[in-house]
Amino acid sequence: MTNSQLSSKNGISEWFYARRYLLLLNVSLLLLWVCYSQGWLSGVATLFQQGALVQANSEYLAGLESHLLADYMGLLGLSAVVDVAASSQFGLSFIFEMNVQVGELLNNLADILERGKSYLLMAMAAIGALEAVALMSEYLAPLLFELLLATVFFWSLVSLLFQSAVHSVIMGQLVKLIAVLFLISHLAIPYSIHLSSGATQVVNKLLGMQSSHQYFSHVAEELSGQSSVTAQADLKDKGKSGVHFLHKAAAAKLNQKVQRSSHIVMRSAAHLLLTLVVIPGVLLLFNIILLRYVIASIGRKYALLKNSLRQTTTPNT
Repeated sequence: MTNSQLSSKNGISEWFYARRYLLLLNVSLLLLWVCYSQGWLSGVATLFQQGALVQANSEYLAGLESHLLADYMGLLGLSAVVDVAASSQFGLSFIFEMNVQVGELLNNLADILERGKSYLLMAMAAIGALEAVALMSEYLAPLLFELLLATVFFWSLVSLLFQSAVHSVIMGQLVKLIAVLFLISHLAIPYSIHLSSGATQVVNKLLGMQSSHQYFSHVAEELSGQSSVTAQADLKDKGKSGVHFLHKAAAAKLNQKVQRSSHIVMRSAAHLLLTLVVIPGVLLLFNIILLRYVIASIGRKYALLKNSLRQTTTPNT
C-alpha cells in the first residue's frame, strides 16, 4: 500500500472519528424519523393524541352553538310577530287606533331584533370557524411532527456535510418555523379553546349571563296574546292580537320592553365578542408567545450542543 493510499485511508478515518457524534446524532434522527413514519412507534404516537381534549372542545362548541340557536329562534319568533303587527295590512288601523309613538316603538323593537339576529348569525359563523380550525389543527399536528423530524434530520445532515454558517442558519430558521407551526396546531389552538370554555364559565358567573331566548319567547307570547301551551294560531291572527295588546298596554309597557330588549341584545353582543374573539385571541397569543420562548430556549441549547460537537470534531493540528 502506497503512502498516498495510507494517507487517504487515515484521512477518512480521521474524518469519521472527528465527526462521530454528529454521525451518531444523524443516524438516531434518521431511525426515529423512519420508525415514526412507518408507524413502528405507535406507543409514542399515542402520546400526541388528545382525544379527551378534542372531545371536550367539540362538546363546548356544540353546546355554545345550540345555545345561540335557541336565542336566534327566540328572536326570530318575536320578530315575526312584530313584523306582522307592523305590516301594511294592519298599518292603517294601527295608525288610526293607536298613538303614533307606539308605532315608532314597534319599529325600534323590530330594528333591535334585526341587529340581534345579525349578531347571532355572526357568532354562529365564528363558532363554525373555530370548529374548522380545531379540526384542521387536529389533522395537521401529526403531519407537522413528522415533517419536523425530517427537517431536524436534514439540518443535522447539512451541519455534518457542509460546515457553512449560511446553510446552518437557513435550515435552523426552517426548523423553528415548522416547530412553531406544530406546537400551535398541537398545543396552542386546542388548549386556547379549552381554556376559553373555563374562562367563559367564570365570566358568565361574574356577569350573571343567562340565555335570552326565554325572555324573547315570553314577549312574543305576550304580544300575540297566547301562551306556549295554547294552540298555535295563524300568523296574521297573532298580528291582530298583538295590535289589540298594544292598544291596551299602550306605550308604557312597550317602551320598557324596547329598552329591555335593546339592553339584552347589546349585552349579548358584548358577551359574544368577549367569548368568541377576545378570550380565545388573548389565550392563543399568550400560548404562541410562550411556545416561541420555549423554542428559542431549546434552539439556544441545541446551538451550544452543536458548537460543542463541532469543537470535538475539529482535528487537532
